[in-house]
Amino acid sequence: MYDAGIDTFAIIISKPGCQACENAKKYMQDNNILYLYTEFKNLSLEWRRMISNYVKENNITVSYPIIYIVNPIQNIFDMGFNPQLLNTLFNFA
Repeated sequence: MYDAGIDTFAIIISKPGCQACENAKKYMQDNNILYLYTEFKNLSLEWRRMISNYVKENNITVSYPIIYIVNPIQNIFDMGFNPQLLNTLFNFA
């Protein structure tokens, strides 16, 4: 079982009716990863702008969930739910 401690956590940004968002939430619960789950519309203007700028700068298409991983080494955006990538990012592989 993974114990990320308070240094590592995830923010799951969802939209209504998003099954992949619910799957991401379950993944965090099952792996004991501290997370915050919220809808995009509930984010502050600053956060919405940060995501918008990230999408524009990286020329990517938004897909949900948007997962923002915060850890002591680096902060990472991930679009969509990809358990294999999350395993790698959380060093489960």
